[in-house]
Amino acid sequence: MNGIGRALNEKLNVHVELDPNFTTYGYAYHLLHSAGKPDEAVRWIKRSEELDPLSPLISANVGQILYFRAALRRSDRAMS
Repeated sequence: MNGIGRALNEKLNVHVELDPNFTTYGYAYHLLHSAGKPDEAVRWIKRSEELDPLSPLISANVGQILYFRAALRRSDRAMS
């Protein structure tokens, strides 16, 4: 993980300790994904989905991150 991803992850963990039921943390998955941590991004967005299972925005984000993570893995396999 690069420095940005590590710093973001540390800050998110601090915020979750303060308020573990705030669904907006899952939206930070965009930043984690951009920082090269798609698996960590999935963990965050899944947590948001657990907290707010009826949110269409969170549901769309779950599908998006899972799609891009799968595409990234296919790309990695094709290049190796």
